[in-house]
Amino acid sequence: RIFVSCGPEIRGYNKKGKQFLNFDTNLTESIQTMSVYGSDLFLCGNYIYNHYRDCKDFNYYLSTDRINDTICIPSEQMDDVIPILACQDRVLRVIKDSDLRYQVELSGSPTCACLMDPKGEVLYGTSDGLFGVVHIGQNEPLHRWELPNDDNIGGVLCMESYDLLDDGKNEILVGRDDGLLQVYGFDETGDPEIKCKSVFPESITSVVGGRVGNVNVSEAVISTYAGWVSGVSVAQNQQIPGGDNIKAIMSEENQMKIEML
Repeated sequence: RIFVSCGPEIRGYNKKGKQFLNFDTNLTESIQTMSVYGSDLFLCGNYIYNHYRDCKDFNYYLSTDRINDTICIPSEQMDDVIPILACQDRVLRVIKDSDLRYQVELSGSPTCACLMDPKGEVLYGTSDGLFGVVHIGQNEPLHRWELPNDDNIGGVLCMESYDLLDDGKNEILVGRDDGLLQVYGFDETGDPEIKCKSVFPESITSVVGGRVGNVNVSEAVISTYAGWVSGVSVAQNQQIPGGDNIKAIMSEENQMKIEML
């Protein structure tokens, strides 16, 4: 299922493109970020977080600084679904009902966050280009690691955890505001290391892993500032650490579909 927001409205579509949900939240702010889990909708404006369950207002929280992103940890790992707000004042706010459970202080302002592991491992990226992983526990966080931006490259705008190399382990896909797409893996000691990268002429606003252009090839699908959508994959047998070895791949049929849009 696909969920999209437009102003204060949420719309849901199934895989055939049929709309099954049209929900007007009546929020005063336009929806900026959204996370969906089952019948739970976690919606954020610039400062206000709202939780809807079965399209009914369930919880509410007012943040002291701008909310840049929101994700949730599945309820199978916790006592309930745990929403997390990535806020401009360099913290991740972990919410319980309509209250702050606790907050996680970071080295920079988090621009995006995603689940690295459903057991509570949260991957975050910041506006000054660093990213890391923090474990979200019931009552307190645990910082796993953080990779500094020693090369002074662009800030992180989007991230994804996906097995792009088809090696049975999830890599970290990082999209930056200078158009750089990076793929990080892990060495024998568990430390992150660059596997490959590619440069686009515009800021990368979103990245997600999947099999789109070819069912046999894992791809990273990215969108750019101007609205271009591209599917890229790692060139087979050319996985050179730090090398520019990502290539675009898309079938003629899918390319025609995109051109028709």
